[in-house]
Amino acid sequence: MRRVIARHPTRFPFLLLLFSFIMQGSIACGAANSKREPQKAAASEFSKGVRTIHRLINEHRVSQGLKPLELNEAISRVAAEHSRDMSKGKVDFGHEGFEKRAKTIRQKMKVRSIAENVGANMGQADPEKNAVESWIESPGHLKNIEGDFELTGIGVAENRKGMHYFTQIFVKRLP
Repeated sequence: MRRVIARHPTRFPFLLLLFSFIMQGSIACGAANSKREPQKAAASEFSKGVRTIHRLINEHRVSQGLKPLELNEAISRVAAEHSRDMSKGKVDFGHEGFEKRAKTIRQKMKVRSIAENVGANMGQADPEKNAVESWIESPGHLKNIEGDFELTGIGVAENRKGMHYFTQIFVKRLP
């Protein structure tokens, strides 16, 4: 069986868009898709940035008549690791290693589908709100935000230069 992961068809338009956002002091890009039980966590166990993104994403979903996503601790750990790795320059900004992250999540729960949004920005008064607004304005990211998912994990990291990195993973479990 062949799996398809949504990717941007060419890199040039992406790089051009990325460059223009950098010049404006803000970037928010990257959406990827692919195909065991969740761990719930108290809201207080998550950083303010994670809770803010979760709230904003769910406000958008509810405004579209969709069910809110449940914030999952195990998925959030995977997302946080990717955000940290991007912030430290261990991996390039983007979806490098997405299949490995998806495999890690599949080892923890039965998964029907999985998708990922990544973003980054700098110099924003409200970096989390800026990231979510940028994702909502992007058709690929919006497709993930409004997709048939029930769980989410969110990771937020900031590097020494003040660049904020965001990873949001969306999961639909198998029944």
